Amino acid sequence: MSRYYAPCRELEICDSLFNQYWEAGEYGRIFSGLLPLAEQGYPLAECQVGYFYAQGLGVERDLDRSLLWTRRAAEHGDRDAQFNLGCFYEEGTALARPAGEGYVTWVYWHDGWLMELYTFADARLEPQDGERIMPLEGLSFAEKGGFVTAELQLGEGAADTLCLSLRSEEGGRT
Repeated sequence: MSRYYAPCRELEICDSLFNQYWEAGEYGRIFSGLLPLAEQGYPLAECQVGYFYAQGLGVERDLDRSLLWTRRAAEHGDRDAQFNLGCFYEEGTALARPAGEGYVTWVYWHDGWLMELYTFADARLEPQDGERIMPLEGLSFAEKGGFVTAELQLGEGAADTLCLSLRSEEGGRT
């Protein structure tokens, strides 16, 4: 690992966790040490957390979370995660959209954009993890028939309208 990744404090922690606990099969201890690094955006830890979820090492097997962490690591440039993500797509794992209990749709604004994120309810994600829907400039919101509509003024009297509804059936008014 050390030759592939640039030397840093996070790499030392990852190496130390594996050196201390892997042979003893103490995967939960490794996972517990990796997760905070992954949550801080360290790509190697994100990739390893995705692997641990995929294999059920020290944590309950969860392909949805595995895919999420693997995708994050791949987006942050981790080559192993990029390969693993390709395998997910080849196997069809990445194509299934999770539905049902425990998942929510977040619609929010970030960095000048209206964003959407469909994920598990207890996810610890960053605002940039969502998908950009439309820029906020010239955007207004209204409720029509139980749906939230976002209207974007395009100029010269033209407008683009987006109707938002909850896929997760969770949420409420605040």
